[in-house]
This record gives sequence, structure tokens and C-alpha cells, in this order.
Amino acid sequence: MTKGAWLAGDYSFADTAFYMASLFGERQGAPVSTARLTLLEWRNRMPQRSAVRQVVSAMATWLKAANRPLPQFMLATFERN
Repeated sequence: MTKGAWLAGDYSFADTAFYMASLFGERQGAPVSTARLTLLEWRNRMPQRSAVRQVVSAMATWLKAANRPLPQFMLATFERN
């Protein structure tokens, strides 16, 4: 991972794709290790982008309505839904 705010320099599809992969991975029992602090910080920045927040918020709402668990990292960000 680069030292910048985003995975490949500027915000790009790489960020969106990897964020969604990490969301699905977490739901399937493959969380990002706490040893990967830079990656966790990046993941915490992603919902600050309005497009990401809008899509993932809708997903969180659906998951909760379907009685499916939210990944742990989404609970604080999307528990208001």
C-alpha cells in the first residue's frame, strides 16, 4: 500500500473495488488484520466519500433488514440506518 491516502495514489476504482472486497471478505470471516494499521485507516476513510457512503449505507440497511450481520467495521459507521 502506498503512503498516500488512497491505494494507487489518487482515489480510483482500485479503492472502490478493494473496499467492497474487504467488506465481503469480512462478512465471510476474513477480516483485515489489526497488524495492517495503514489499511485499516484507509478503510475508515472510504465511507467519508459520499458515493461510497451512499452505496454502502444502502447495503447496510438491507443487511440489517434481512437479519444478516454487518461486518464489525461497519457497525459504528452505519448503525444509524
